[in-house]
Amino acid sequence: MSFKTPILIAAFNRVETTKRVFEVVRSMKPEKLFIALDGPRDNKVGEKEKCEEVKKVFENIDWKCDVKTLFRERNMGCPKAIPGAIDWMFSQVDEGIILEDDCVPNETFFDFCETMLEKYRNDNSVMMVGGTNFFPDKFFSTKSYFFSRYSFIWGWATWKRAWAKYDIEMKSYPDFKEKGGMRKILPNVFERFFWKTSFDNKYRGYHDNWDAKWYYTLFSSNGLGIVPEVNLITNIGSGPDASVTVNLDNRLILPATSLPYPLRHPDKITENKNYSRKTFRRVFLTTASPRNIFSNYFGLVKLKIKKCLKS
Repeated sequence: MSFKTPILIAAFNRVETTKRVFEVVRSMKPEKLFIALDGPRDNKVGEKEKCEEVKKVFENIDWKCDVKTLFRERNMGCPKAIPGAIDWMFSQVDEGIILEDDCVPNETFFDFCETMLEKYRNDNSVMMVGGTNFFPDKFFSTKSYFFSRYSFIWGWATWKRAWAKYDIEMKSYPDFKEKGGMRKILPNVFERFFWKTSFDNKYRGYHDNWDAKWYYTLFSSNGLGIVPEVNLITNIGSGPDASVTVNLDNRLILPATSLPYPLRHPDKITENKNYSRKTFRRVFLTTASPRNIFSNYFGLVKLKIKKCLKS
């Protein structure tokens, strides 16, 4: 039996991690599979060969499947390659699951995404379905899932209608900030300072990061993400070959477990503020030390000074 929801695999130069992700996807036999591979960097010896090896991983599609491929000749880099791949998928379908080459899901992740995509298809307040729960041992809800402004992209799903709000240039950010949008969404002063600094950096081009821009999309749209009661994704990508998670905190590498069925649905769509607070403190603040936050902030100030001097 085949799986109906389209799946996108975004990969680059890591053969072994890509194999592990693909094997789980292969077991689901999706009817529609999107494969997006970033190209090699010109200054990296041997990377072209690695990228070619990654392509070979997908030669073993031995089930009936509509396969779409986007193989880039030149390297775009993660901040542009991933959003570009998602744009490409949603130019052809209205909803889908997104897996990067280091996010290995439990098989129940797929049915969970499919159910959530159908159930909240027309509810604009829900903008994504996450597969990650960093605190599965904590009691946040009696239901199979809950809602938070912090849902993660380590294996996730969304709709074309939600992704259409994503703007890689964050053109609406100055107006959103000027009208007090940050204060309305984030009443906690430390949390607001953290994200204001991050968004200022991204908007000014001081430091690029596509998923932070996706968080801005959620915040500015007053949108929520879905968080499962258990962790459904294991990240296997930490290390020197990683684009982002080079020094990933080991506490964030959790086993992927099965989600119990039948699902117990929440009675209403409302943010689980206990989870959001804990996630900000234990995930974002611990992975970005105050020293790094202030370093980024003063780096932004220096950038502004340079631009003023040039003008």
